[in-house]
Amino acid sequence: MNVFQLVPLLDEVLLTHKLETIDYFDGQLFVGTKNGLLLRYSISRSTAPEEMANSARLLCEHPVGKKPIEMIRSLADFRQLLVMSEGNLTVHSMDTLEQVSATAVLRGISLFCLNETSSRCLLCVSIKRKLVFYAYSPAEFQLIRELPFPDTALSMAWSGHVLCVGTKKEYMLVHDETADARSLPIPLDKFPPCVKLIHGGEFLLMGQESVGIFVKSDGFPSAKSTLSWSKRPVDVAIQGSYVIGLLSNHTVEIFNMRDQKVIQTVAFSQGKTLTDQDNRVFLASINAVSCLSLIPFEQHMKKLLQGRRISEALDLLNHSVEPTDDNKPRMLRNFQKDAGWALFEDLKFSEAVSYFNNSDLEPLEMLSFYPDLILERLLDQRLAQLPTRPNIRQFVASKLADIIEEEPSSQAESLEERINDRVQQARRSLIDFLENRRQRLSTATRVARDLSPATGRRASQFEVEPTVLKRIIDSALLKLYVEFEHSGLSALLDSHPDFQLEDVETFLTERRKLTVLARVSHLFGEDRRALELWRRIGTEETRSSTQSIQAAEESLAILLAKNDSSLIWEFSDWILKIHPAIGCRIFTGQPRIDSSSTHMMDNRSKNRRNNPSPIPNGSVTPRINLPVHDVLKHLLKYEQPSEPLVERYLEYLINDTNNMEESLHTQLALRYLETVLTLRPRTAPVTSATVPGSEPGMLGVYRRKLLDFLQRSNSYHSSSVLEKVKGSWLTDEAIILYGKLQRHREALELLVENKSSDESVENYCSLYGDADNPLLLTLLQIYLSKLKPIAVDTTATTTTPSPSKEKEKEK
Repeated sequence: MNVFQLVPLLDEVLLTHKLETIDYFDGQLFVGTKNGLLLRYSISRSTAPEEMANSARLLCEHPVGKKPIEMIRSLADFRQLLVMSEGNLTVHSMDTLEQVSATAVLRGISLFCLNETSSRCLLCVSIKRKLVFYAYSPAEFQLIRELPFPDTALSMAWSGHVLCVGTKKEYMLVHDETADARSLPIPLDKFPPCVKLIHGGEFLLMGQESVGIFVKSDGFPSAKSTLSWSKRPVDVAIQGSYVIGLLSNHTVEIFNMRDQKVIQTVAFSQGKTLTDQDNRVFLASINAVSCLSLIPFEQHMKKLLQGRRISEALDLLNHSVEPTDDNKPRMLRNFQKDAGWALFEDLKFSEAVSYFNNSDLEPLEMLSFYPDLILERLLDQRLAQLPTRPNIRQFVASKLADIIEEEPSSQAESLEERINDRVQQARRSLIDFLENRRQRLSTATRVARDLSPATGRRASQFEVEPTVLKRIIDSALLKLYVEFEHSGLSALLDSHPDFQLEDVETFLTERRKLTVLARVSHLFGEDRRALELWRRIGTEETRSSTQSIQAAEESLAILLAKNDSSLIWEFSDWILKIHPAIGCRIFTGQPRIDSSSTHMMDNRSKNRRNNPSPIPNGSVTPRINLPVHDVLKHLLKYEQPSEPLVERYLEYLINDTNNMEESLHTQLALRYLETVLTLRPRTAPVTSATVPGSEPGMLGVYRRKLLDFLQRSNSYHSSSVLEKVKGSWLTDEAIILYGKLQRHREALELLVENKSSDESVENYCSLYGDADNPLLLTLLQIYLSKLKPIAVDTTATTTTPSPSKEKEKEK
């Protein structure tokens, strides 16, 4: 692919002298001839080849001497020229070509160069085995310093404080202030040296044979690879990211500095020298001058993108347009879009989207390939005005048409699979693009809209109102998320999407995506519809356990949020039947619980078992306002041994809402009691060594609950509970109930009868006894009543004890 076009400027008709060297500045071409003439020509400043061609016009000439003019360098700041001839360096006016001062002359020099990165006019000249540095001001050379040098310089370039010098034997780097010199390990073997300064302060050096080597200013090798010329260059120039070599075989080779590969070869006979100034490259033979003109930017950019040389196209843009150009942001966005379409044409969809995301591509333009994702009714007549495009499947198939035609029919199935795979890639990549555009819209930083009229942005035929665009993007994203089961679906639904239920309802229904449809229905306030869908999902025979649980949980959330009694009675049935624990939470107002719990009590009950405390004084307002006894009847219908729904509801009423109704407290106490007696029948033998409530398994759990509740609550009907306890092994419970009923003698008798510890008995007396009711006296009476009377024998004969026995008694 051609990057440059060779444009003739000056031919032998206008150039009647043999050319030796050239230079260019601001529309003026300066020519030094073999016979010592200095010529000035005007040429077109245009970069268009047709305007540049043969545009040279001779303006003036001036004799410098009789020997060849070897070098010319323009001094832009002074509009002057440095001219080297016969070992003398003189200064001439750009306009008249006359010497500006007879004293401003340097003699005995063989070579000179300018510091191309300094803000001052600094030059270095080679005088035999010395390097001499000067600063130039109008018509005067000011000596800065002299440095001895081991050999005569044959080629030089100067950047910053580093001078790169080529001699017959080697290349050296010299610091212009410290005089530190460093040899570079690049052998020449009698080949002439050539040094060229390139971008970034690096040097391009010609090594052995035809090898170009890049070296940093610190002497270390550059990251760039070497250049391999077909012939050793006579001269070298730099234009943007291209290296141009004038070869001895009547050709010009152009390398891309990015990958160090030849991208173009141009024929040019009898080439003698070339120069690069003002982003132009001029080539000269002994009797003609031409310009290597970059192909016009837009045309060149188009060719690079067509060749999928995107990195080179971006380099071209950055080198061709100044950073300060107001149009550069727009040009960069257009480049991103064009690069994206180039990759899209190659079916590289993911890479294409990475460029589209940084462009001003309208979402509707991309979606025109996906008609199934466009809400046609929102566009009305606009859709008819849009360009007709194939859908993405037709587009992919057409791009793979050659492959399909060439391969045998036996592979048709695999080709069809290939098309399907590319279509899936395209649709997946579309998600990334639409997410990017949605983010721009939501943050009000839409780059594609953020342009002032001065940038020249034309209105796009794909542009629509932001509100309509948001709706189209969100509906398309939902469909794609569903299609690929993408994790972004939940985030989309949680972010208040801009689509409407009608935009996605048919799509979700046809694909039986009932879960998503239920969530979307709830999102738009269609709660009955959502509950019906969740019931359908949760009760289908083909449902999975996970789907059914999710349906129950989602229904629970809606019912708790709505607090509508009619909905609760209607939709709690199926949940209580299939997932009774979740269904119970509808009435206890718990959105979520720990699903890993397998106990027949919730976490609050566990905490109360481990840390018994009185029933709270405060109360929590019930989230669901339904008649308590109606709820109890409703729950009773679905109660199972493993799911004590009524018990949980009663615990919620008493512990969380502080309901003090006697019947509820009595019912909960009796339920605890019934469970305990089920786990150990009332006639079972008592294990006295076991601490009450610490029995193994659920017996210990429920007995502790029963004991705690009997102690804490004062609202249950104690007599009713006591009747159920009497005659069983639950003596501790009976003692609590006797105490609640002030039947202390019966409690103490039971304590004594069960041989309770003295401490337990005394604790009871301390708890319930007072001055008016001295329970210790009652306890003494019970103990005395338990003593057996001593029998006395009235028939025994009285005898007089012997004196010895009397003495023993006295002792």
